[in-house]
Amino acid sequence: MAVDSGQSLKIEFSGQHEPHILRIFLPARPVRVTLDGSELAEADSWQFDAAHERLIIKTRNYAQGRYEIFTVPGASPSSRSAAPEKEPRR
Repeated sequence: MAVDSGQSLKIEFSGQHEPHILRIFLPARPVRVTLDGSELAEADSWQFDAAHERLIIKTRNYAQGRYEIFTVPGASPSSRSAAPEKEPRR
């Protein structure tokens, strides 16, 4: 996994493709979230927990594993908690 932060937070996965959940510390709701260049729908693919300042992204299928999280100016993204979790198999 590679992480790059600036005006947006970029996270890229490599290796085996598996369902996963990202929990990312973020002080404010993102403006938009993309995966492999396509915008993800809020509520369907991601949610923001304002009380805990966490962006939660749930992904089952993806082509390249390139996330980009766009924030409002002044709300700098952080990579300190960008640790993936495997989604439980059903």
